Amino acid sequence: MWIRFQCKVNLPAQEGDPPASISGGSLIFKEQLERLSEMMLVLLIGGTLFLDSWSLRAVWLALFLFLVVRPVSVFIGLLGTPTSWPLRWMVGWFGVRGIGSLYYLMYAIQHGLSEEIALELVSLTLIAVTLSIILHGISVKPLMSRFGLRKKYSVIRAE
Repeated sequence: MWIRFQCKVNLPAQEGDPPASISGGSLIFKEQLERLSEMMLVLLIGGTLFLDSWSLRAVWLALFLFLVVRPVSVFIGLLGTPTSWPLRWMVGWFGVRGIGSLYYLMYAIQHGLSEEIALELVSLTLIAVTLSIILHGISVKPLMSRFGLRKKYSVIRAE
């Protein structure tokens, strides 16, 4: 059984322009296209890694990025904001996904990195992105459910 979903989102228009709208169907299509492209990217990354490209140095670098660099940068970035500590920890752990790393890597390669350094950075970046997908994929459900329960109990206590 198919359920049809229709909605319109009105976007602000310039003076004299007719109001623009996006149908629910096109939003759903965009979301499905985004998920499909993410899956393709994960398959491509996985296909480019070989067993001999894994090194202890790359794994330690990835763990350092996940456990130190990202959380510290999130805490510094959120200083002075009313963001709760549990939310800071969540953002610090999940943070921004690894696709940005690939963009920066390609930018650096296109602007004159030597081949030896480029190959080393490609290996380090792909391993970090792969570990991010694995670790964050494994931890997302338990952490989000714990965060949801904590939020639920804090709302109950406030009442």
